[in-house]
Amino acid sequence: MKALLSQCKKTWIRCGINLEDALAISGLAVNALTLGRSKNVKGLVNALKKGTGNVKPVQQINNRFPDDVQTGKEFSFNIENGYLKNTNGLTGVDFVIDMNGGLHIGRGHSFLANGQSVQAAGKLKLNGQGQVRSISNLSGHYTPTVEQAKLFPQVLEQAGVKTKNAWFDIYTIETTPSGYVNTNELVKISSTKLK
Repeated sequence: MKALLSQCKKTWIRCGINLEDALAISGLAVNALTLGRSKNVKGLVNALKKGTGNVKPVQQINNRFPDDVQTGKEFSFNIENGYLKNTNGLTGVDFVIDMNGGLHIGRGHSFLANGQSVQAAGKLKLNGQGQVRSISNLSGHYTPTVEQAKLFPQVLEQAGVKTKNAWFDIYTIETTPSGYVNTNELVKISSTKLK
């Protein structure tokens, strides 16, 4: 237990969490790690910083290929005043909101969600200050329906991300008989600026 708490302290310092916040979540960290809800301390800290918590899911979107091991990459960031900070200049990313309300950005939706169900999956475009400028429901592993996509702004706001003034593009996503997304059949059915 002492070694685990020492690892937690080192990770919190490296991730920029102050002592007061670290003490407030230390009990959660030990419980989550011992119950197997987080793979490691850094993963837990990053999830907590991104807004993961005991939030009631708005919806559940299942991975169409849960046994498909997707390669990808997750990018580190912080949410500050609704903006995604410390993204190293990224402007276009895949995103998922997991069932606990945590935002993950990077490349590869299934990779970001560890193959699990999500509340939202699509693409974000960011400006240089980390403000979300555009949101879409484009995801091959999850293929969110129009009705599911309509809830994305709510899910993102619940995760701490400001969506005001972002363009929200909703597509109908058709698949081939083998289950792959037919990129020739993508139809943008709406494009609205969120208020």
